[in-house]
Amino acid sequence: MLDNIKAVNRLSFLIGALAVFILLFCLCYYVAYNWFRINRVTITGNIAHITKDKLTYITENKLKGTFFTLNIDAVQREFQQIPWVKNVHVTREFPDSITVTVTEYNAIANLGDGKLLSEDRQIFAGQDEKGNLPLLITSYSNITDALNLYSLIQPFMTEHHITLKSMAYNGVGLTKLGFSSGLNVTVCGSDIVKNLQVLNKYWRQLYQMESQLAMINMCYQDALAIK
Repeated sequence: MLDNIKAVNRLSFLIGALAVFILLFCLCYYVAYNWFRINRVTITGNIAHITKDKLTYITENKLKGTFFTLNIDAVQREFQQIPWVKNVHVTREFPDSITVTVTEYNAIANLGDGKLLSEDRQIFAGQDEKGNLPLLITSYSNITDALNLYSLIQPFMTEHHITLKSMAYNGVGLTKLGFSSGLNVTVCGSDIVKNLQVLNKYWRQLYQMESQLAMINMCYQDALAIK
């Protein structure tokens, strides 16, 4: 009889403990999903090309959950879909805030068709709204060679106070360069730098011959065609 009473007491204790556990669990669940709502979103980083409207849309429509239940990975994916966003890092700030740190791509060339090229040679969707980037016309397989060429002709451009507006590079000996001065240069052959050294040598004489020089074709042997 005594053993039965002890067993009943133990069972009652376990049922009571389970009831308390369930009550605490429900309380914590209610608090987690109904309290600690996100009341402030702070966005930091270089966001020169990302519009406020796009950021506001995500913060107002895609942040689902409270401080404890918010899916950080899902929020990061939402921001990552914005053109110009290279990296995004989302952190919680107790008790009701999150901080979104955004890193944009640093674009160095316009590939056309809504594609830009970053300094670390990543292709991403974006628009060159100010038209400051040089237009690079080449296949994706030739991008590295085209960028190497761009670096090699920098001294030439610096010396003559011009910048590159466009480059058409096919990788098989024909390159067309458009400069900010309005001059367009066509170069044949693989040693483009050597050709530009020749152009640099006769630069002053060419402009003395034609002050409004618009075109130079260097594809002729021992001759230049100018316009």
